[in-house]
Amino acid sequence: MATRKPKVKPRDLLTSIPSEILLKIISQVPTKGFLDLVQTCRTLRNFVKMNASRICNEAILTRFPLKSKLLQSTKVSEWLVPTHMLLTMGEARFRWCELQNHPLMLNAQKKKHFSLLGQLTRDLTIPLQITSPGPQYLHFLESGILLVSKEYLSQRFDPVEAVVDGQRYFFTINDRNNREPVEPLATFLYKFNKVKLLVKDGELQVPKNNDGKFPRELVWFYGVERLRILGGKETEDDWKSLPKLLWD
Repeated sequence: MATRKPKVKPRDLLTSIPSEILLKIISQVPTKGFLDLVQTCRTLRNFVKMNASRICNEAILTRFPLKSKLLQSTKVSEWLVPTHMLLTMGEARFRWCELQNHPLMLNAQKKKHFSLLGQLTRDLTIPLQITSPGPQYLHFLESGILLVSKEYLSQRFDPVEAVVDGQRYFFTINDRNNREPVEPLATFLYKFNKVKLLVKDGELQVPKNNDGKFPRELVWFYGVERLRILGGKETEDDWKSLPKLLWD
């Protein structure tokens, strides 16, 4: 009597790819798709989470080599971060303007709301800085608001001149689609540092504008586990409605 051959479990294609090759493949994927990647399977989720800094660094160096040099990128805690004063000074201005003028800074203590990064405070800190370790630097480069040219840029904000590999460049931060008279870097920082979803009569309220959603480009890394309801007690129904409100 012939013996049955044991069934061979199909080998996962992902586990058969050398890790260095898989890292390079993922680094070419826009970060907007990273949330889908980590939700595909446990293998991908663990790989992306464990190699987040290497993936982002590879993406920065291969997809934005010139901009990385212009912004004087350096490694901090295994993450490439920009050190150029164009961003450090821009973040300082954002901190000051938020402290002095923004109404949310004055009323945050009086409202019940969701926030990914905790309670707003009247201090000079930014929970997620572009110049701090994390995927927000790559997200900034992908946004396209850093303009680079070999010719002088006639924009609202004075460009910076720099020489890289013997070639002169001019670069500045300017969102061509932004019609409001505000600094584009502040607009960019605001979108993921001051996200608010108000809770009214026990229900989450969708903001009238689209700036109230935490970007998919970052939520894959920071995750829903850091989300909290501030000023009240969360319920099971609250959590069920979070994905659509925050980043879908």
